[in-house]
Amino acid sequence: MKKNKNNLMIFILFLTFIFIGIELSYSQSLQWKIENIRQKGKDWVFSYSYPVLNVPGALMGVRGIINDFKQKIICDIENEKKDFLKKISDSKKMNFTNEHKVSCTQIGKDKNYASFIFDHFEMINGWAHPNNWYSSVNWISDGRFIQLRDIFRSENEGLELLSKETEKLLKIKYKKNFDKIYKNGYSPELKNFKNFCISSKGIHIYFDVYQLGQRPLGACDIIISWSSIKSGLSDDFRRIINY
Repeated sequence: MKKNKNNLMIFILFLTFIFIGIELSYSQSLQWKIENIRQKGKDWVFSYSYPVLNVPGALMGVRGIINDFKQKIICDIENEKKDFLKKISDSKKMNFTNEHKVSCTQIGKDKNYASFIFDHFEMINGWAHPNNWYSSVNWISDGRFIQLRDIFRSENEGLELLSKETEKLLKIKYKKNFDKIYKNGYSPELKNFKNFCISSKGIHIYFDVYQLGQRPLGACDIIISWSSIKSGLSDDFRRIINY
């Protein structure tokens, strides 16, 4: 009897390892595409491009991860549309089509992760000029959404490194007008580096309009190489990007 129980346990463990292996193999065949929605009202247009994840033949665990990603994106879109329509209801009524448009671009892609930047554009009745801003999504294949604190051993240390490297790169990019760049726009504060994407090249930082200077400067972006901030990277994140 005892021998039969042991054999049964060995068989169950064997099947478990097989299923884990199958799940892992599916997790390495991530497929991404960008889809678009466009909705119209009497005096408004709302359009949004967004990433869709698919894993052919995925088992239950992976399907759950796919669904979690989908639900997060749908929730973001619904909240943004709700906020847009509220702004319209609060604005002056004019013969004008209010517009909200979001463009999505994939920045990084690997078997372990994917990252996307969203470029937001909005124009409402009565505004002197449109509003533009960024948001980003960094996702890894175990279903987690990466935050800045996940990249570094210490969030404060990470912000100091990002601020230091940003200043170096901005001095090169805007060498003739660097004295006009707002230093508080890249100071070591979480709000200044909230829009980022990970890739094999490094961490891409996106600065909103007015964050680093007057509107003519526009929205800026830089790429900070992993090698320049390697001293602060967490061990877990090094494994994710194979660094």
